[in-house]
Amino acid sequence: MTHARAPFVRAAVGAFAAAFLLAGCASQPGEGVSAHPLQDYLDRIQVMPSEDEQRETNAEIEEVTARCMTELGFEYQPSADSGGFIVADAGQLDPTSPEFMRTYGYGVSTNPWGDPGEYEDPNQEYRDSLSDSQLDAYQDALYGDPVDVDGSDTGGTWDWTKSGCSGRAFHEVLGDDSGFDDPEVTAVAQAQSTIQTEAAESPAVKETLATWADCMGSAGYDVKTKDEPRAAIQSEMDALWAELPDGSTEDPASIAPDPTKLSDLQAKEVATATADADCSEQSGYDTALAEEVQQREAAYVAEHRDELEALVARYADK
Repeated sequence: MTHARAPFVRAAVGAFAAAFLLAGCASQPGEGVSAHPLQDYLDRIQVMPSEDEQRETNAEIEEVTARCMTELGFEYQPSADSGGFIVADAGQLDPTSPEFMRTYGYGVSTNPWGDPGEYEDPNQEYRDSLSDSQLDAYQDALYGDPVDVDGSDTGGTWDWTKSGCSGRAFHEVLGDDSGFDDPEVTAVAQAQSTIQTEAAESPAVKETLATWADCMGSAGYDVKTKDEPRAAIQSEMDALWAELPDGSTEDPASIAPDPTKLSDLQAKEVATATADADCSEQSGYDTALAEEVQQREAAYVAEHRDELEALVARYADK
């Protein structure tokens, strides 16, 4: 059990990442035709703010949080970097592109986005001055009710009224009209995910998948599905982290996997992903999937155009 931090940020970045990864899963199927007509609508509904806009929003949230904590009798210094709100520009790195895969692998053990630097909490000295009971009260005031983050709780909606001063700040600054928690927007995003899954299971794509698997086998990788290579690397990365102590009495910044083992895994990851990218191109998998996704998204848009246009209009000024 732990306190939730920045629930809107996690939701927003999660929605953005899901849409971004789906959009990048296939190459452009034709000149002058959108590869992802449904994604085009989601982009118009869920517009991501610029870095400057995100930093400005962060500052507003921190100021409201500080006022709230002061009202409750605690000290709180607004942070210029409260952690995690800034997201990478989608145009900078596409983790599904062959170029990315040949350079960074799957981004599991590698660090393609660079070192964000160590976060210095301006409130750490004050936290350290509190007794255990005072610190618990401080955490409750700041974050509200603890929530289970072990992945077992997949239901429900985040309730800002139960999330302390941070929840109050997010609600006051961002409101309830972000679009990321709108059931209708969620339904569209889910439809897009379903289209991706069904496209991958289509006969034309599965035929190229078999060719991809043969190519991967020739390169020394015994895999049958597109998920297996990345999952294998993730499993090895998890094993490296599992070797570490729990870190309960250590400086978190000093805890990291064995550098030699990590370097070996990074080299293995890039080699695996490079073979994956090469075989995807040689088998025609990318093109076949792109065409299937485009056709299915276009059909969905044609059937639901009125509803999609209504959603765009609803969030046009938000």
